[in-house]
Amino acid sequence: MGGTRGKGEGSVYQLANGRWRASIETGWTSKGRQRRTVSAASKRECLAKLAKLREEVGVGIIGDNPTVADWLDYWLAYICPERGLKPSTIRGYSSYVEGWLKPHLGRRRVRELTPDHVRRLHRAMREKGAAAATIRQAHAILARALKVAARDGLTARNVASLVDVPSAGDSHHAALTVDEAKRVLRAAAAHGDPRTLARLACALVLGMRQGEALGLQWSAIDLDAQTIDVAWALTRGTDGQPALVPPKSASSRRIIPLPDALVPILRVYAARPEDPVWVFPGSQGGPERNAKRDWQAWRAALADAGVCAVPLHGARASAASLLRDMGCSERMIADILGHREVRITQQAYLRTTDDQRRAALQAAALELLAPGVDSTA
Repeated sequence: MGGTRGKGEGSVYQLANGRWRASIETGWTSKGRQRRTVSAASKRECLAKLAKLREEVGVGIIGDNPTVADWLDYWLAYICPERGLKPSTIRGYSSYVEGWLKPHLGRRRVRELTPDHVRRLHRAMREKGAAAATIRQAHAILARALKVAARDGLTARNVASLVDVPSAGDSHHAALTVDEAKRVLRAAAAHGDPRTLARLACALVLGMRQGEALGLQWSAIDLDAQTIDVAWALTRGTDGQPALVPPKSASSRRIIPLPDALVPILRVYAARPEDPVWVFPGSQGGPERNAKRDWQAWRAALADAGVCAVPLHGARASAASLLRDMGCSERMIADILGHREVRITQQAYLRTTDDQRRAALQAAALELLAPGVDSTA
């Protein structure tokens, strides 16, 4: 039997045995959102206990001169959720906060931070072997948190915004060649495993993200209309359980046309699905609870085909490269992959090969170095 929750009461509900329970969030760690609970025989008594608990832990209260550690905890627990960030995103931020920001900056007061403190953080991370991308992400998280602190008057400036970050370097994702992708799909077909073949096709042909594929339900696939509605992605919630969330951006929410050659592959799999709801379920049915199984299946498929290992996300780069080779415009490729900007597709997924560059230069040389133009003339 459920109870209603009044404004400002927190999470208050009635248990099946008639008692009332209330809970409040007390912070955020790398393990997720932390909560404290109280219970009582009546709702009024439960609310009184909740009010006392709030006073004890100071939930939602941050002083006017917090340490960096306290501010980051507050920012993760309250500001990030209020801004609609996904649990998986906040959990990712928390890992950087706990692993890098707190150990190096946590004891300092927010208002005492200087640009040199941020530069020292960068140096310490480099000395411990952190990649440039890791330093950039830690810096970005710190900058976001300090931006809110400056807005709230806890510091006069966002010192992270005054410090340069390491170069992004090469953000291009490794990809399979067209021949390698063919070998992977043919090897999967030869094994006679409908699930593996369908999963690989969604990755290599349609370029679906892992979360999009694992969050795919049969109701989103229309084999007659030949479409897939990418409306959700599977992620891990704050409690560690599978959770469906909207895709990364509005552009990621898309309808993908199913190519003719892919329809029979999905029809064969749909005839004997592993789960009535989920297209690629977990080992016990229901949503996949361990994304590692999906990565392992990908690596096994590459090994079976005798193809060198590339990350699973490289399948999207493979799909993008194939579409480019087939003459698709970059705008079209971005739309199929669910990118808001063509620039993202260009930087992360589209690179020319040695053969393509050689062919282009051969054509240019034939045009410019016509007969009669040589070094002996």
